Amino acid sequence: LNNEVKAPPVATTLISRTNALIFGAILAAFLVVGTFFDLQISTALFDSSSAFGIFFAAYGEMPAGLALVVAGVLLIKFRNRASVGKAIGQIIGAVLLLALGAMILTFMPTLYLNTSPAILAAIGLAIGGLTAWGVLRLSSAADRRVAIRVAVVLLVVVIAEMILINLIKIGWQRPRMRLLEENSSVLFSPWYSPGNPAKAELMAQGISSEEFKSFPSGHVGNASTMILLTVLIPLRMSLARFAPLFFWFGALWAGLVALSRVIVGAHFVSDTVI
Repeated sequence: LNNEVKAPPVATTLISRTNALIFGAILAAFLVVGTFFDLQISTALFDSSSAFGIFFAAYGEMPAGLALVVAGVLLIKFRNRASVGKAIGQIIGAVLLLALGAMILTFMPTLYLNTSPAILAAIGLAIGGLTAWGVLRLSSAADRRVAIRVAVVLLVVVIAEMILINLIKIGWQRPRMRLLEENSSVLFSPWYSPGNPAKAELMAQGISSEEFKSFPSGHVGNASTMILLTVLIPLRMSLARFAPLFFWFGALWAGLVALSRVIVGAHFVSDTVI
């Protein structure tokens, strides 16, 4: 029995081709709509004090933080026990991921909610703690190789989308809808027109550079990582039947955050689609 070879992990389709194509078609349709009617839609929906908009501004990005927490927990639980050096490296990396995830969960809400930072931090830590406990239970019988792959996927997707989105923001310099509402001298810029010759002059007037980071939406990018729920399925293959549900729940969460960002004037439709 000690020499028994464990069977290799069974491959499964986490996101079906059909669901991917349907979601892609929905996004393409909204991009077309945004291309022609971005300004009109934002003008009609704009409400900077919307409770719906403020809630998702505070907690819409939560999936990215939770993904990093899950990755950190898996790296610690399934650390390399045959090599002390590798184990220490994995633990250090995991602690950094847990710290970054906790920061997203506890600090981001304080930027949007007029509630005690201590209360918001407690809520964030409670959500993170419950997630960590849940993934420990979920992975109780998981194969180590699979668990490490899941952790790497979570880490790579979240970090890559954060870096990519922020790099594009810097180059695109698209003014936010709320800036157009506040300053009549700022002109609307379509999503397919990168660069803003007037940015330097407007910043000299006291306008923050953050107001020129409309394209694309970082909130929706982080919210879209809710789709990574599907990546947890290999930790317990009995969940495979829920794969479509996980995918569409993630897509719905991203859609709600996208709508909330348009309502508060932080982004246009096309920003959220991209």
